Amino acid sequence: MERWLDLAQSKQQLPLGQQFGKLSDGADMISLALCGGDGGEGIEGLKAVLRHARTKLEIQKAEEEYEAQGYRPLRNWLSAAYADEEGRATDPMQLLLASGSAEAIDVILRWRLSGGRGTVLLETPASPEVLESIRQQGGHAVQVPCDEEGMLMDSLERYIARDRPSLLYVTLHFSNPSGRVWSEERKRELLRLGARHSLFIVEDESAGAIPFSCCRKGESLERGTGSLKRQAKPQGEKLGVEGREKQVECEKLKEPGKAVITVNPMSPVNRTRKHHTLYRLQQEEPLLYAGMEVIGIGSFQATAFPSLPVAWVRGSEGVIEALTHFRSARGGRRGKAPAQEKAAYEQRLYALLSAPAFSWPVHAARLEAEYAARRAALLQQLREQAVWQGASFEEPQGGLFLWLRLPPGLCSEALLRAALPKGAAFMPGARCYAAGAGEQPDGDAIRLTFAAHRAARLRQGMARIAEAIAEFTARGMG
Repeated sequence: MERWLDLAQSKQQLPLGQQFGKLSDGADMISLALCGGDGGEGIEGLKAVLRHARTKLEIQKAEEEYEAQGYRPLRNWLSAAYADEEGRATDPMQLLLASGSAEAIDVILRWRLSGGRGTVLLETPASPEVLESIRQQGGHAVQVPCDEEGMLMDSLERYIARDRPSLLYVTLHFSNPSGRVWSEERKRELLRLGARHSLFIVEDESAGAIPFSCCRKGESLERGTGSLKRQAKPQGEKLGVEGREKQVECEKLKEPGKAVITVNPMSPVNRTRKHHTLYRLQQEEPLLYAGMEVIGIGSFQATAFPSLPVAWVRGSEGVIEALTHFRSARGGRRGKAPAQEKAAYEQRLYALLSAPAFSWPVHAARLEAEYAARRAALLQQLREQAVWQGASFEEPQGGLFLWLRLPPGLCSEALLRAALPKGAAFMPGARCYAAGAGEQPDGDAIRLTFAAHRAARLRQGMARIAEAIAEFTARGMG
C-alpha cells in the first residue's frame, strides 16, 4: 500500500490527503482522494460563513452544561430541522452527538461487533474509510452486489441467511464512492426484508446529500454574506431552540457593499430533491416494518463545515440510550480536555446555525450550486481531454464523488504512482473493496472527489492526472 494511503487510512475518517504536505519538486498536492468537500472555500457567499465556522467562541462551563447525548440546544435545532424537512418530529432524546462521523461509525461498530466479532454487510463498491473502520474493529466486511437502484435484494437475502450479519451499512443518497441514489422502491424492498429478518440497519447520510437542503420561497440573500432577508412571513422561529443561545453576531457575517439577490427554490440547482430516508419510511409505517432497527448518521462536516467535526446518530430512544451508555462505559470522552473540546465544537455549530443573520436553507442552496459547478468542470475535463477517451462513468446528480473506470490498459494503482510525483492523487478503486471480497475489485476504477476543490484547482489536478496518463501510455507503447 502507498505510504500516504496507509497513513491516511490509519486515521479512519480523516480526509485522505490531509497528510500529504509538499512533494519533493515543490508542487502543491491536489488530492482528489479526500472523503469530503471543502464547504465552498474561497467562494463568494460561502467563505464568510466558513471563516466564522473556524472562529472560536468563549465557552463558559462547557463540561458542566454538556449532556451525555450532546449539547441540548444543537439537538433541539436538529429536531426542529427534521420536523421542518420531513413533517414528522424527531425528539431530541432520539439524537446522539458525536465527534464527527468517524466516531459515530466507530462507536456503532464497537457496540454491534461484540468482542470484535461479527459480519457487516455493505454495498459494492463501499467507502474505503468505513471498510478500514470495520477492519480495525475486527469485523468481517461482506459486500452485496448492486445495480443502479441499490443492493440486489435476492443477493442480500442469501447473504443474510448465510452470514447472519451484526448490521447492514448503507449509503442511500449519492453513495461513497459510486454516487448511486437508491430508488424509492428498492428502499421499501430493503425495509420489508429487514422486518422479515429483524435486521439492524445503519444508513449513513454524512457524506452524500447536503443535509436539510430544502429552500423556501420568498427568501433573499445578501451576496457574499450568507445573511437572510425574508420577504414573506418570517420562518426563522421554526428552527428556534430552547436554552441559552450562543449566537454569532449578525454584524460579523455581513460584508458591506454587497448586492441582494433572490434565491429561486424551483430552479434546477435549488430545487429540493425528495430523498426519503429509511428512518422516515419506517416511522411512517411502523407496523409494516416492525421487528427491525434503523439508525441514521448525519453531519455537516463532509459537505458544509469541515472545521466542525460534529455528527449525530438518530434512532429510537431505546437504541440511543443504549448507545449512549455503551459509549460512556467504554471510556468515551476521557478526560476534561476532550469533553470541553467536543462541547466547544457543538456550541460553535449551534451558534452558526441559529444566528439571526444566517439561513441554513439558503446557504445550502449556494453550496449545492457551487458543488454542481465543480461537478460540471470535472465532467468537462473528462469529455475534452483526449487521454480520457475510453473511460466510463455514471454522471452523478449530486453528492461529492465521481466513480470512473479508466480507459482500457490502465491500472489505478500504477497510475496513482505516476500521478503522485506530479502533485495529484485519487482513490484507487481496489481500496473500495474488502480484503477477500467475493466480487473482483475494480483495479481499473478510481474515486474522484470533485467537491474538494474549486473548479480552477480541480482542472489543474485533472491536468496533472492526464499528464501522468499520457506518460504512462507512452511508456507502454515504447
